[in-house]
Amino acid sequence: MRVRKSLSVWKFVSILTIKLEVQLGCCVFVMHPPIELPTTCATARITAAANPSLKACLDPKYSSHDVHNQERDADERSHVFNHLCRECKSLGFNTIDLNDGSLELPEETLLRFVSLIKIGGLKAKSQFAIRFNKSDIPVGGRAFGAYAISSPRSEFVEDVDLLITRAERCLEAGADMRTIDADDVRKDAGSMHADIIAKVIGRLATFPVQTLIEEVEAMATQQPISKKTACVVGGTGFVASLLVKLLLQKGYAVRTTVRDPDNHKKVSHLTALQELGELEILAGDLTDEGSFDAPIAGCDLVFHVATPVNFASEDPENDMIKPAIQGVLNVLKSCVKAKTVKRVVLTSSAATVSINTLEGTGLVMDEKDWSDLEFLTTVKPPTWGYPASKTLAEKTAWKFAEENNIDLITVIPSLMAGPSLTPDVPSSIGLAMSLITGNDFLINMALKGMQMLSGSISISHVEDVCRAHIFLAEKESASGRYICCAANTSVPELAQFLNKRYPQYKVPTEFGNFPSKAKLIISSEKLIQEGFDFKYGIEEIYDQTVEYFKAKGLLQN
Repeated sequence: MRVRKSLSVWKFVSILTIKLEVQLGCCVFVMHPPIELPTTCATARITAAANPSLKACLDPKYSSHDVHNQERDADERSHVFNHLCRECKSLGFNTIDLNDGSLELPEETLLRFVSLIKIGGLKAKSQFAIRFNKSDIPVGGRAFGAYAISSPRSEFVEDVDLLITRAERCLEAGADMRTIDADDVRKDAGSMHADIIAKVIGRLATFPVQTLIEEVEAMATQQPISKKTACVVGGTGFVASLLVKLLLQKGYAVRTTVRDPDNHKKVSHLTALQELGELEILAGDLTDEGSFDAPIAGCDLVFHVATPVNFASEDPENDMIKPAIQGVLNVLKSCVKAKTVKRVVLTSSAATVSINTLEGTGLVMDEKDWSDLEFLTTVKPPTWGYPASKTLAEKTAWKFAEENNIDLITVIPSLMAGPSLTPDVPSSIGLAMSLITGNDFLINMALKGMQMLSGSISISHVEDVCRAHIFLAEKESASGRYICCAANTSVPELAQFLNKRYPQYKVPTEFGNFPSKAKLIISSEKLIQEGFDFKYGIEEIYDQTVEYFKAKGLLQN
């Protein structure tokens, strides 16, 4: 494959470098002149070049530790190299960059250096140079363009297969990274052999080379790859607003619906996200059939996050249950009309899984389980309307999806905490933080009530919940229901944890005869088996939420 002459080769190379830096981490093409890129490791060569004081400190050490001096014997070179590693580590470096001469060194010497770096507690980065742009190489055989320079032919080996083999051996010896340095790429170059890049990446990387080359070429020629469009129903909420943000950051064009787009106070946190990408804020009402037709038309993905919530309602049937069911049907009907929607992701709740009359402890609930609707609608425990509405709405969604051939996924999150984009603090965060803030009403009525009704206190970070939504929307093999829960605990256990981690807040730990153990856990095993990784455990969830409360002025330091 040869990139056409009309393409800006330098732009192609720059974008390719950035994409590889992000996607690989362990196999990076470094193009010269160097491009300013964020890096996760400090190498002596790079850092010294950027920091004159460090360079002045290191240069004498390099001159006195000439490990490339072939007049030294192997043991002496190893001793000198060990000394260099120790001094680099003492200066704060974490990576030794074996560059420029890697192919000139005997292979056994190179591999020994890699081993010595690892023994010294540092990371080894082997760098190999391909110099195809020399003036005495015929134009057609140069990797990077027809721009000839007058310098003599490089002494480095031009054999790409040898380079790849040597890089593979370095990895086998323990190298953490390898860099393929394509020297003398010039802005003047009119063409390049992308197949040479593809050959190297194809052997040393683990992602589709052809796809990357096509993406980069489209970017470099300013022919944008068509964006996928996602609609988020109910964008003002805790979960939905962060979901909108993450979708924009992933490059989606996003439409989100709110009841009143002109209410600037309620949508200010959404309008602030428009600087991240293409975001439309449109009107939509769960109870108004057809109001989602326009927002969903032309969309690839739909995330239905909105649900009516009124825990103080004296008429849950009309205030929550019927609107929730009607809202699900209205959204799904609009998806059918659109004919472009490839998948719908519905935000459900752990309350659809965990409420039952089972006895004992140590029970494990998963996606096959449903909350006991007969118990909820006959006994009507406190706040029964919410779990009943979520359970009935999800069951309605599954029935409609099956009848209308809709690819539906439901995400079943637990109680959520973490920082919120919303102007006001979401009620779920207030509940999760009630033991720290000392809100007796929330502790006694809501938090204890949750454990008694649902069997446990199950918690997730809102970012993980949003990430799970996107992960499952994009994962072709995903199907059915997915529980998303990072931690299962009880009120007394949670209090003990919080009291130990944040002693300054004097969290209460005595709860009398209240059950110290959770009756059950809700399992995220299916989600994990699908390939999802939780970023946050309970420690990180609360650390971030405490900082969020401090920033809001709701907690003292």
